[in-house]
Amino acid sequence: MDIIQLQSEYIDVTRIHGQATESGDWEGANAAHDRIVALLRTMRQMPDRGSAVLFGALQVSDANVRCWAARHLLPIAEEQALQALAKLAEGQTLSALNAKMVVQEWHAGHLHEEPAD
Repeated sequence: MDIIQLQSEYIDVTRIHGQATESGDWEGANAAHDRIVALLRTMRQMPDRGSAVLFGALQVSDANVRCWAARHLLPIAEEQALQALAKLAEGQTLSALNAKMVVQEWHAGHLHEEPAD
């Protein structure tokens, strides 16, 4: 899979996860999450650890996509990731709450760089 395909799939699946979460479709959200984890594993094996894909995803208008991308950028570009999360956290949406919780959990040391098996 080339970087364009990887970025396209990452954006699609993080968007799907957000839609499923917002609509209460836990099965769809869980399936999307599994795919996100698999994509992240692929990205972390790249020379840039996926930063090009993730920085590209930060430019997407969908807040769910940006929140996921910022969360996955935390271990490799913390300052930029925290800035993106702070901007997302300004609203009163589910994405804003997610962004706030990601920042809180990152600072508490509860988030790990790589997904668990």
